[in-house]
Amino acid sequence: MLECRDKVTRTLLESSRFPKSFFADSSRLVAYIQKCAELTWMMCVHDPPIVLEYITKETEGSRFNFDHYIVHEQSGTTYDYVVMC
Repeated sequence: MLECRDKVTRTLLESSRFPKSFFADSSRLVAYIQKCAELTWMMCVHDPPIVLEYITKETEGSRFNFDHYIVHEQSGTTYDYVVMC
């Protein structure tokens, strides 16, 4: 996994549209990218895989999908926020 994480980090840094000088002191950025890659990897290999769904202005107030989520606190047909367990 670490080899894959490092390859993802290098690829992101090399393909960035930011000028190379932006990454002069990139240790914190590299650490952030590595943690993101690790988290994404763990989400993918989890059984069942963990999926991120974003609530946008267009999807806010959408109908609750009972096949994908478990109701916490209140039940209804729309959702306000998602609780991660």
